[in-house]
Amino acid sequence: FLADGDAMTLPTGQLEKILDVINERLPRVRRISSYCLPRNIRGKSLEALSKLRSKGLSLVYVGCESGDDIVLAAVNKGETFESSLGALAKLKDAGMKRSVMILVGLGGREHSERH
Repeated sequence: FLADGDAMTLPTGQLEKILDVINERLPRVRRISSYCLPRNIRGKSLEALSKLRSKGLSLVYVGCESGDDIVLAAVNKGETFESSLGALAKLKDAGMKRSVMILVGLGGREHSERH
């Protein structure tokens, strides 16, 4: 796991080097994963994501937090349902598994059902 934050903020070349070191020094590692925000996926091309996938990055935990635009705006997430959906689709097209993180209760009682 590429821990301690959103590894997708790093330039693709730097991520490639990290993945190469993991593969070289830890050849028994079977899965490499990372957190990310949808906006940091938008900043990477499908080709770049596919390259990262080929080097072993196979699972990305995407911090969507909510699927509702009102809730997302209320917490200043800087994302929308559509922007999150686009990032998830791009990861899928690159061959990566995705796990979506939703913050339970983020919408409060008022927006619980929408959230």
